[in-house]
Amino acid sequence: MKGKRISNSAVTLFFKSVTNHSAKELQIPNVTKGIAKKGTGTLNDGDETLRIGILVGKKYGTAVERNIAKRRVREIIRSLIPILSKGNYIIIRPTIQFKQYAFDEAKREIVKLLQKAGLVKND
Repeated sequence: MKGKRISNSAVTLFFKSVTNHSAKELQIPNVTKGIAKKGTGTLNDGDETLRIGILVGKKYGTAVERNIAKRRVREIIRSLIPILSKGNYIIIRPTIQFKQYAFDEAKREIVKLLQKAGLVKND
């Protein structure tokens, strides 16, 4: 079973519900190779797991630019964890245009994608 993908000009989001599925079933070509080894974080809440990965390719820019992008995405996701629904694997891949967005704009774009994907709790 393959994951789903949605994107906008700033970010591409890959996601899959992992309830009753193994982690190896998340198949996104050329993306999942290093995820099993290098996930950015796993939050366990009983049987429900939320796993988030951040991918920034070399086309994005220099190592400094890539690390800045990863830190920005990490901080955005850290603030959104309470509203994210559990039982999903999420891979966030900022595009080159992500550099142009201020922090608040970048957060707004990521939240829009997460809502569009149905990954935000409806409490």
